[in-house]
Amino acid sequence: PTSVSSKEIGLGCIVNSEKKAEERNYYERILSSVVSFLVSSGLSREEIRAALERELEAKATVVERAKRSPLGGNADTVFALVLHKWHREPRLLDDEAKPKPVKLLGKYPSVEALIREESPEAPARKLVAAMIEAGLVKKAKTGNYLPSSRIATVSSLHPMLVEHVTNSLVRYLGTVQQNTSPSRTAPTLIERYTHVPDLSVEMVDEFRDFAQSHGTGFLASVDDWLERRRAKIKSANNKGEGVSAGIHVFAYVENQTKKKIPTRRAKRA
Repeated sequence: PTSVSSKEIGLGCIVNSEKKAEERNYYERILSSVVSFLVSSGLSREEIRAALERELEAKATVVERAKRSPLGGNADTVFALVLHKWHREPRLLDDEAKPKPVKLLGKYPSVEALIREESPEAPARKLVAAMIEAGLVKKAKTGNYLPSSRIATVSSLHPMLVEHVTNSLVRYLGTVQQNTSPSRTAPTLIERYTHVPDLSVEMVDEFRDFAQSHGTGFLASVDDWLERRRAKIKSANNKGEGVSAGIHVFAYVENQTKKKIPTRRAKRA
């Protein structure tokens, strides 16, 4: 047997303690970001504490969280799919390949019908109201409605944006867990980022434009690839048999007054 000294045992305890401290700091940063988001969304300290207690007690599933959501839990995805179809489906386009105005409610063509096509179980009329409130559709001269943009962009903390942020965080953490699971059998999903600690402040606007241009082009390519391979497009009998999949891209600029790190090497993971 190999002998182990008390000194080595002590060193091992220190290493394990430091590792646990690092992990605790990592999880606390995640929790801090979530709490900050909830505070900025208007929730009180009591509401946040109660929500955390409920999650700790119930360990709620994604489905249960969706049921508690005022918009059904997947509004961000549904809205994006509706706008995509509105700009691509021949029946919804005029002679110049521009979206036709449609009524809000009722049978096809209508905003409600488009929502029901993408998500039959969704509260369609609530989502119609949310699209109007969030500025995703606008009233045309005919009295019907048009999409405000090809892309669903919400600039305020509307419940739909709250759901989008929540879904994004859950999906990201799910990817990390899947990639690091000891029982993983499938290849890892992409989880990468590029970062420099000292971008010149004068270059922030240029970086914003660069990221917007390249990110939009990349996502458009991915979007076309995914749309052509949706399960429900292959066969009417195959509807709903696919899996949820996608890519989320975002740029960030952290506090510009933060103390600069003396290095200029880009970090990529």
